[in-house]
Parts: sequence; C-alpha cells; structure tokens
Amino acid sequence: MIGLGVSSAQNVVLNGVVGESVAFPDAVKKSGTLTYKGDEQQTIGDVTGGQFTDYREGRVHWNSTTGLFSISGLKVDDSGMYTLLNNDAERSKEYQYQLKVDDPLSGGAVAGIVVGLLAFVAAIIAIIIAIWKNQRMAGWCAIFRGVK
Repeated sequence: MIGLGVSSAQNVVLNGVVGESVAFPDAVKKSGTLTYKGDEQQTIGDVTGGQFTDYREGRVHWNSTTGLFSISGLKVDDSGMYTLLNNDAERSKEYQYQLKVDDPLSGGAVAGIVVGLLAFVAAIIAIIIAIWKNQRMAGWCAIFRGVK
C-alpha cells in the first residue's frame, strides 16, 4: 500500500480590495480543492479530473489553462485563511494563504469625507451670511445718509 503524503508550505499573505478580484498563486491542473476556514472549514472550489465546481455563488473561478483559482467581487467577509490542496502529483501539496480584504471606503474614510463636506457647507453659509450682512448694513447707511 502506498501512502500519499502532503507537503505543506508557509502562509502567504494576499491583499485584496472590496469589489475586486484576487488570484491564488499556486496552480491546480487536474485535481485539487480550495477551502476557506471561517468558523468551520468549507470547500469553496473543487477541481476533479479537470472539471471545476464552484461552491460560492459564481465568485470562485478556476482557469483551466493556468490552473489558478481566483475569487471575484471580494467582500470584507472573504478575509481569512484559505488552503489550496493540489492532488496533481503522487504526493499532494498544501498551500496556506491569509487573505486580507480592505474596504477603501471604510468607516474612517467615510467619516473624513462627511466632516470635510460639512466644513465646506459651513464655510459657504458663513460667506453668504457675511455678504447678506454687508448688504443690509449698506442699506441702513443709505437710509441714515438720506436723513438731514
């Protein structure tokens, strides 16, 4: 009986942005899986005999030419640990990835935009009030000039 071993590599950090795609750098040509470890480990993509099955609503892809898995339409919730198991050879290979998905319009960025917009509106209101007061004062001065 021949035992199939699994060789393992260190974690590779992958960075992504919400709404974009990320590709996993190690290939699976004929047989392998891509799993996500959240609360529990779940297979999200499977290649068996060169045929691909996506378990994540059309967001996981496998390129049969390059053998690379990718995830499109990234969400912050996609952040986490992924394992790619390549069963192409007699000895399986396992690759670990830490995916970090950033949202460029996160709370801090949105707060900064809102504060900047409010400051701009306040400045415009202050200018309008200053112009209105100057015109009003000019009107009063004209009234007093007319009184003898």
